[in-house]
Amino acid sequence: MRARLAAAAAGVRRALSRRAASFRGGNSGGSPQQR
Repeated sequence: MRARLAAAAAGVRRALSRRAASFRGGNSGGSPQQR
């Protein structure tokens, strides 16, 4: 169970980092969730 929580936290952190990177790249038009 703890492993599943850790995996979920890692996934969320990875998604947040990817979104921040895409926004930082100048992707102001269109949500990064589409890719």
